Amino acid sequence: MLASAGLLTTQLRSFAEAAYSRRLDFQDLAKVRPLLHKNVMDSFKLAIALAPASLLLATPAQAMPDDVEELRNIIQTEYGGNASAYVEDERGDFRRMGCRGRVDLLQALFDAGFDLRDVSFDTIRRAAYCAFENGEMGALELLLTPDVLSAYEASEFGEGNSATLLRIAIYWDSYARVRYLLENGVHALENDEEYAVLTREEQLLLAAEDALDREKEDAIRAFQDAGFGYLLDAARNEDNVRYVEQRARGNGEGPDLLGGLAGAALGASLGGGAGAALGLLAGTTSGSDSNDGDGNGTGAGGPLPLATNRVELGLRANAVRSPRRGLGVKEILPEGPGDLAGLAVGDVILSIAGEPVAGRGSLYVATEKAFGMQEFEVEYFRDGEVSTTVFDRVRPEVADAETEPVPAEDAAQVTGPMASGSGDVLSELERLGDLRDRGIISEDEFEMLKAGILEGS
Repeated sequence: MLASAGLLTTQLRSFAEAAYSRRLDFQDLAKVRPLLHKNVMDSFKLAIALAPASLLLATPAQAMPDDVEELRNIIQTEYGGNASAYVEDERGDFRRMGCRGRVDLLQALFDAGFDLRDVSFDTIRRAAYCAFENGEMGALELLLTPDVLSAYEASEFGEGNSATLLRIAIYWDSYARVRYLLENGVHALENDEEYAVLTREEQLLLAAEDALDREKEDAIRAFQDAGFGYLLDAARNEDNVRYVEQRARGNGEGPDLLGGLAGAALGASLGGGAGAALGLLAGTTSGSDSNDGDGNGTGAGGPLPLATNRVELGLRANAVRSPRRGLGVKEILPEGPGDLAGLAVGDVILSIAGEPVAGRGSLYVATEKAFGMQEFEVEYFRDGEVSTTVFDRVRPEVADAETEPVPAEDAAQVTGPMASGSGDVLSELERLGDLRDRGIISEDEFEMLKAGILEGS
């Protein structure tokens, strides 16, 4: 009896700590459920829900600057004007600024020269999560920048019992949180290692399916308003979801950990139409076309050919700090957009379409912004000088540039459900029709790919 009680106490303490930090898989509840009477279980769940507030109330309040002038005075007199040193030394104050949505104080720090990159990630993470938890969106916008969000996701990678920010936001049915994450380069719904194979769009498809399955209306609306309604449409088809989940179980090939999730290797050949989310140079395509065992001929080979709604750069880049912070070009696709724009291996891309880029998240945001532009500027660093080049997206073979259909010659690169390898024209057309009906490709893309198949038959 005493042993059981001790085990229960240990399990409850572990679960409570996880619940308080929101770093838990809600299925963990099943580990303690058999040991608890229903009334006790209900009381425990209530206690967990109230834990953050009660713990905060039990913690003695510590001094924090009341206003901007006081904060500026402290930074100047006690830290010699070094705002970053103040933040690292007064991490508790910095976290409370996030928790309480003190945008005025946070902005004063940035105005005084504070840089998120100058302090430890744990310091930023605590403040950003507290702002996220409390719904302080103004503070969240300052703290959880696209590249911080990427680092946040990378820090949680492999923690299978840890709910990602996107999963939490969907579970809470928070329109503001879900939309903010989607528009600021969120990559992952799942952080288990097996999900590293998935592209961003495949992860977001699972997120869309999660919102639909749980009937989270505000989260669903956030997907629509953030421009990801096409993923909701694709997620309504069970074949798409099953295909992605099968790939995650180890039956497919995709980007490695660095290219897919941790963000050190940034595949930057980002196609605007159907195709692999990180492009050809990121190593995400596969020639596999195995049967999935359900008789539908859908093999879990390459990435599900979902639109990315990002411009194609035709290169591969890594986040670098020297000689400048940005994306260091490691490989150029011959005759691709980057090659035609005059970029070369060794260049450091500083901005795309006016958006500074220094990591995976900011790359997503910048290339999504540029997607709606016929041409856009890319600023880069080479041989000690900053230069600018123009990416021109006008392509003579495309009648409607806004729809960005996939050129027929690229159709052979699309893998997964779309690739048959049979050479049967009717079979190819049936597959195209299925992709269109499942919301993976648009009507315009369907017509262009169909024309290419008929032309080559």
